[in-house]
Amino acid sequence: MDRVAKDLGYKTASSYQRYEDPTTYEKKGKHLPLHIARGLINILVGKGSPPVSQEEILMLAGVTDLTGPQLRSLDAHKLIWCVGEVAAGIWREAFELPRDEWIPVLISMQDDRYAGAQRAALQVRGDSMDQLYPDGSVVIFVRLDEIGRKPKPGDRVVVLRHRHGQTEATVKEYQRDTSKKRWLVPRSSNPAHLPFALDRPTDDSERIEIVGLVVGSQKIE
Repeated sequence: MDRVAKDLGYKTASSYQRYEDPTTYEKKGKHLPLHIARGLINILVGKGSPPVSQEEILMLAGVTDLTGPQLRSLDAHKLIWCVGEVAAGIWREAFELPRDEWIPVLISMQDDRYAGAQRAALQVRGDSMDQLYPDGSVVIFVRLDEIGRKPKPGDRVVVLRHRHGQTEATVKEYQRDTSKKRWLVPRSSNPAHLPFALDRPTDDSERIEIVGLVVGSQKIE
C-alpha cells in the first residue's frame, strides 16, 4: 500500500488507504474517485495473473462500457490541486490545507497560456466576488513570479496581506484609476464590499503582496 500511495503522489499511505477499506468502498454505490482510478491504471494494468485490465480498474470508478474516444477523452482531463480556501473580496486568515488533504480538481479546457507555470486552485468563500465567483466556486491561478509579469487592470488576482505576524488572503479585481492609483475591487451584488486602495499610507507591520493571477474558474450555474 505504501508503494501504491507513493506512486499516486501521496506522501504517506494514510491518504490512500481509505480507498482500500472494504467497509467504505465495497458498499453499494461507492466508487473510487476518477483520478485515483486513472493513477491505478498506470500502476497496475498488465500486472498479476491473470493480468489486471484497464476496464477492471475503471469499473471501480463506476465507469464502464466506454468507447476508445471516450477513454482517450479521460486523458484529456488535467489534474490540478485545490490547496485551500480564499475569501472573495474581503480579507480572511490565509488557509492552506496540509498536502495530504489537497483536493483534486479535473479540468478539461485546453489553456496553453503560461507554459511551464504550475496551476493550483482555491475554493472561494463569501459573497464579495459573487458576480464572478459565487460562494463555493473554484478559482484556478498561476503565480505571478512564475510567469514573469505584473498584474494588469482587469486581472483577477490572489492577494496576501501580511500584518502583525499573520497572513490574510483574498481574491479581488486589480484596477488603476485615471490618476494611476491602484485598487483591489470587489465584484459583488452586496454594496457593503468596497474597493481597497493599494496606494495608501501603511505602517511597518503591513505588507500587501499580489501573488497569483486567476486564469480560470469552475462554478455551479
